[in-house]
Amino acid sequence: MSNTITTLGSEIIKQKQTEALELQPIRKTVQLREIEILDNDSISYQGHVIKITNKAFRNLLSILKVSQAFASRFEELFNEGAKKDFLNRLKQATTVTAKTERTVTMIINPQSREVVAFHKKNNQLISTEGFLTTVNNIIDNNNLDVTNFSTDSDGGVRVNTINTKGNFGIKDMSNEVFTGGVSFSNNAKHGFTVVPYVNRMWCANGMSLNMAEEQFHLKELGGIYLDNFLNQINDLSKRNFNPKGFDEQVRKTMNTPASLSEMETAMHTILNSSKEVDRKYAEQWIPLQENYNAYNDKGIDTMMMQGSQKKNAHTNQSMWSIINGITHFATHDNAVKLEDDTRTKLMVDAGDLFGGKRGFDLADGVINPFVNSGIQQRGANLN
Repeated sequence: MSNTITTLGSEIIKQKQTEALELQPIRKTVQLREIEILDNDSISYQGHVIKITNKAFRNLLSILKVSQAFASRFEELFNEGAKKDFLNRLKQATTVTAKTERTVTMIINPQSREVVAFHKKNNQLISTEGFLTTVNNIIDNNNLDVTNFSTDSDGGVRVNTINTKGNFGIKDMSNEVFTGGVSFSNNAKHGFTVVPYVNRMWCANGMSLNMAEEQFHLKELGGIYLDNFLNQINDLSKRNFNPKGFDEQVRKTMNTPASLSEMETAMHTILNSSKEVDRKYAEQWIPLQENYNAYNDKGIDTMMMQGSQKKNAHTNQSMWSIINGITHFATHDNAVKLEDDTRTKLMVDAGDLFGGKRGFDLADGVINPFVNSGIQQRGANLN
């Protein structure tokens, strides 16, 4: 069975581009000494109180070389006021010891007027206009079609594309055929990033692959940075957009059982996508309760299991199965309405799980040859 992949028409793409430009983050470079940290959620700048996101606060801590764990611990030992004084004194000390005036760039959501990020350098974020121009050129030069185009509330943009004229398979797996492409993203946290994008033809599921070897970053729109970036895209195109190591990773996910912990993660990924989704509805993609019941039937209370125990507890699903459960939910129309940016985030989450950056819980498990063997227990029977 093969499903048709839906791509976006030119008018819809133009509409999406207009929406992205309207949500383009505002950048303002300011002197670090002019910012006063009020608390985790706000700063003062030139007499104005400005809301900041948790991510932006973490950026500030990083710029001041303070870990979030230390800041939290400091507040526990003293109080929020003491933490505020400590961070502002540290900020002043940092600016005084610097050889040149220290500046930071505030990335501001144009609608909420919240600061969503702080960057040390102004060139860490490429404009939405520059991003879209570069993406359009790459799409035209590589005969790519757009499958998803989303803009999140912070102005981050993601465009998923595929080469509909080129498929690739996996040796000795006749039912597994894929269409490859590229996922482009530009946001305040990661900047301009490109990762491989793959559609599984069996069910038209889409997934953005977070595989380190094939992840490209563009720091500036020009010079050697752009040349190297385009060369990397060209290399991927010559391989029919088949990511390096993809075949091996597919086999690994197929042959690795998902742990109870990994299945819970997959379930929460779907549940967190929409308030309309409940656990019972999500079971059709991730059969978590079915696995809970199996353990409970054996007298094992899953509610009492520790995290480490869940990581070592087998389920009846493979990693490949739960990853495809997430991508199927993300790619297809269901009884719940999912925003475009939610769908693309689900595809990214599935790709992170597929990439196995932290490894799979049960990937290195050794098969037990004695399960249900009925072998006599010699020592126990000695008298």
